[in-house]
Amino acid sequence: MKKSFLLFCSVLLCASLMAQPTINGSDAGDTDYITLATWTQGNGNTGFGPYGILELKAYTDNSNLYLMVLGDIEDNFNAIAIFIDVSDITDGVAACTQLPSGSDALSPFNGLTTTLDFSTDYGVRYNGGGVPYEGFVSIIDYTGGGNTDTPLFGGGIAGNGTSSTQMSGTFAGTEAAYINSTDLNSRSGDEGFEIKIPLSSIGASSSSSFQFFALQSNGAGNFISANTLPEIAGQGGSNLGNSSDVNFCDIPGNQFTSDQVLPVDLLSFSAKAQLNEVQLQWVTASEINNSHFELQRSSNGKEWTALDKVLGAGNSVQKIDYSFVDASPLKSVNYYRLKQVDFDGAYEYSSIVSVTIDGKNATVYPTLASSEIIVTQAVGVATLYDMSGKLVRQFQINDEVQTLDIQDLINGKYLLELNKADGTIETTWIVKQ
Repeated sequence: MKKSFLLFCSVLLCASLMAQPTINGSDAGDTDYITLATWTQGNGNTGFGPYGILELKAYTDNSNLYLMVLGDIEDNFNAIAIFIDVSDITDGVAACTQLPSGSDALSPFNGLTTTLDFSTDYGVRYNGGGVPYEGFVSIIDYTGGGNTDTPLFGGGIAGNGTSSTQMSGTFAGTEAAYINSTDLNSRSGDEGFEIKIPLSSIGASSSSSFQFFALQSNGAGNFISANTLPEIAGQGGSNLGNSSDVNFCDIPGNQFTSDQVLPVDLLSFSAKAQLNEVQLQWVTASEINNSHFELQRSSNGKEWTALDKVLGAGNSVQKIDYSFVDASPLKSVNYYRLKQVDFDGAYEYSSIVSVTIDGKNATVYPTLASSEIIVTQAVGVATLYDMSGKLVRQFQINDEVQTLDIQDLINGKYLLELNKADGTIETTWIVKQ
């Protein structure tokens, strides 16, 4: 039996608090992906035996769209296709209008002339293949009444998670990978087809919203499986049939997920000890529907206590700097994280940062001296600045009690800054006479 998966979703994607996914055909460790839809009707009930599509995930940063389809297809040139609607584009194939045949007679887009219930601007396909490549990838452009189907990666990609990158042409910078797990019953749970597409190559930007529809078809693209995401109730085990006869506008309800938003692109988050306080700083590149940040602290990285909240900017496409001072940190290791909260209550956690407060203040004496001063409890680096702020001397402090030679300094007042090895900074004034 020929195979064919199907999937449809609507999503407004914005960069999350984590780093972007690694293109390797697996979502293991890629916590930034948004799961849009999941198949629940059984691995053996896709209509194509132990082959099918199980999850659709997506993510976008300021530069690229990332798509992950978890599942496995049979190695007989069957294909996964993902159709894309970009909010900025108005001249794609209209909803409830049959898709045109693609320009490449060897691509499944040539036969995928189904009718979708959303506007369609682009399509991405992966064909299972054979020697010397595991599979083949192309992108079709439906905008402006077009049907140009562009093969990528000079022929094909491997099936072991090795990524391939398109080096030239309209889709330069596109990267893809696939892991062949034999069938759905043999996979570990993380494998599938993964692709990164530059936003500019599909007429999108960091503020774009998207709709998706994905399917697995036979190699000719003219037959579609039962396996749809979001699921059509009771569809498991019964294929949809010839693609030219399938009209998703005739299926009751919207065959796509509701909009989902991860509202903040977090560039950095850091913690630095200063005296017996901790300075927390973070920077966002953009924000959507961002109500506030909740600062949380933990002594073990497991149980968390809310310290305070800092209001977000709501909606912004500008770089914004935030800061908060923990005036009473623990006299030990302090773990910190941000809980970013939307106006609708949805939330996302940042990565965890830590800093150690030893509770021991440095001692400097005498502060009025002619030849030397003694510093205790300050292993690290000591720096002297004159009254104009100019650096005049720097010392490496390796001992708990250390003598600093200042006899050749010009008489006057100096600021001594102690950058301790635990990350804390202490300052005091001394006078050279």
